[in-house]
Amino acid sequence: MNVNLKIAMLMRGLKQYELANRVGISELEMTKIATGRKHGTPEVRAAIARALKKNVRELWPKLTDERSEHVRRRPIHGA
Repeated sequence: MNVNLKIAMLMRGLKQYELANRVGISELEMTKIATGRKHGTPEVRAAIARALKKNVRELWPKLTDERSEHVRRRPIHGA
């Protein structure tokens, strides 16, 4: 269960189906994300964070930063 997400929803007074509607995903998908069975795509996580006026890291602190995973390292010349 994503406790951070649940707390943020409670603080905003939102039910899962209301948040799902705001984000544009199904209630089933929202349930899977809230229960921790899925994390959702980076875009969905960002939309959820915006709807809850939170940072993605506040809601999913254990996930890696997607942007850093896609950074290509340049080879060091002359090393």
